[in-house]
Amino acid sequence: WEVVYLSNDTDGEPVLTLWLSNSTQDAFSGRSSTEGEFYGYLNGGLYSNWSGSWYSSTVGSYPSNMYGTSYIRAVTLNNGGLFTYGSGSTTTPTTATASKSTSNVFAPFTMDKFGLTEYMVKPTNIPWQRDQSTKDVLSGFTSYTLPNEAISPSTTNWYSGYDYSGKTNYTAWANDYLWLPSLAETGYSDSKLGMWGVSVNQRKNYDGSTTSLLGNVGSTLGSTSGYAFAFSWLRSGISYGSYGAYHLDLSGALYRNSYVNGSYAVRPALHLNLKSVNDSLPKVWDDYASDSYAGGSGTETDPYQISNASELARLAVLSHASNLSGQYFKLTANIDMSDYLWTGIGVDNQLYFAGIFDGDYYTISGINTYSKDVIGIFRYVGSGGVIKNLIVKDCTLNILKVSLGVTIGGLAANVFSATITNCIIDNVDINFLCEVTSQCYVGGIAGVVGGSSITNCIYKNSTIHSLNNDTKCGIGALIGIGGMAKLTNCSAYGIIILGGYVRSDSLWCYMTPASSTITSSYISVRINADLYKVMYGMEQGTDWLYQEKLNGGYPIQTALLNIGSVAGNPEEVLARLKKLGFE
Repeated sequence: WEVVYLSNDTDGEPVLTLWLSNSTQDAFSGRSSTEGEFYGYLNGGLYSNWSGSWYSSTVGSYPSNMYGTSYIRAVTLNNGGLFTYGSGSTTTPTTATASKSTSNVFAPFTMDKFGLTEYMVKPTNIPWQRDQSTKDVLSGFTSYTLPNEAISPSTTNWYSGYDYSGKTNYTAWANDYLWLPSLAETGYSDSKLGMWGVSVNQRKNYDGSTTSLLGNVGSTLGSTSGYAFAFSWLRSGISYGSYGAYHLDLSGALYRNSYVNGSYAVRPALHLNLKSVNDSLPKVWDDYASDSYAGGSGTETDPYQISNASELARLAVLSHASNLSGQYFKLTANIDMSDYLWTGIGVDNQLYFAGIFDGDYYTISGINTYSKDVIGIFRYVGSGGVIKNLIVKDCTLNILKVSLGVTIGGLAANVFSATITNCIIDNVDINFLCEVTSQCYVGGIAGVVGGSSITNCIYKNSTIHSLNNDTKCGIGALIGIGGMAKLTNCSAYGIIILGGYVRSDSLWCYMTPASSTITSSYISVRINADLYKVMYGMEQGTDWLYQEKLNGGYPIQTALLNIGSVAGNPEEVLARLKKLGFE
């Protein structure tokens, strides 16, 4: 589709008019009489007889060039409704009614069930289609207002005896989402541009591959209906009779007219409501970022204070342009991010987050995000970057179609030469659909970890779901893949992993054993139907608290009991645990 015109509808909302692009409408090869007399997509070209192959110089009940009752409008363009057809110059054509078909190539643009019509505007709501005429737009072309161009036509300039405005169904096309353009809209040469101002190149339907203007197709309906022409049908009828209609020459530099029974190329147009499209687009937090933080100057003793979602979005936006190296950030409240989609902090291995982020044990919740490659609360955390004392809860991370190099992490997608400590990821579900040829790494805390340390972190009560069970996607309960990484006092429990490739020990999928270490860590993970419980490099009771009625019987890192102060009395410990989400 080509963008051809920008205007406003009757409600004053912006409308973009699109016209089917000028891909070659191939009338010269690959066609035979068995491929359909009236329409069919063949080698990129859609063809249709105008009114079922009848023509007449007598008006009758329905002029043969009345677009509102044409075969092309009702059947070819899938608008449905009444149409007329006959044989040759009959004055009593047959009347039939067409139903819309879901198998029609234009069905998505004409049937509400496909969802596109929600964003489209009908001609009846377009002011310039209510009263346009060729004589006004193409000065000197004709003294007549051509039939079918305007929804509410003036009859005074039509040839005597042809009052289309009094014909039932003349304005049927006014309520169609898909329609043929008029000569007034397209113009026909470099000097006669028409309302849309399109070029000759945009109008043409010819690639110069043959010198013939005809391609033998179809049957013998009428004198010329046995051929498919490379011209494009327009809805404009001729001004001096009821039997002819205009079309654009295959070169795009001329107009022609003929009886309505010929077979010509079809290039419909539509109106797109830009406001409804904009309103339906996913809204991302980047567009709602605050202009400032709640306070602070970004130093270690006076960190930037983040107290709400817009201020966190400010951090994300700034991280898309700078590493923020050496800058300090601190949460001062729990933050709900559920209003809009989240794009993530950091961009790639060049624009990574290198600041120090302290969650102060507040919670970021409600994050929903969609991406095609990298996903996480933090996309990239790089050299010198620190994430600490953060709780992430009740979030959903989705990648519905991924490509090579995809990484997903419940907290961070990629972590290189950075530090993550004292973080809890609770009820953060990860869903992804891998392509068969792709390779992706998914972890409850991080997708890829290199030269980094992760300490005192938990991933719990969550699901990681490979939607198409692609074994090329490596899944780890905590880490997807690690090299020169150090994992200490970490755990994953209450985790369900569905599909993908998962090692039986499942804490991480791939690692370089010689350069990576796992110390004092624990998992309890259900992989499809099987439950795995594994302890790594630790003696039971050394770094962990076990209490049957606490945390569902799962162990808790003792390091997390000392938050904010030296371990205190049981009431203080329980208060800290509750703050961390351990009921």
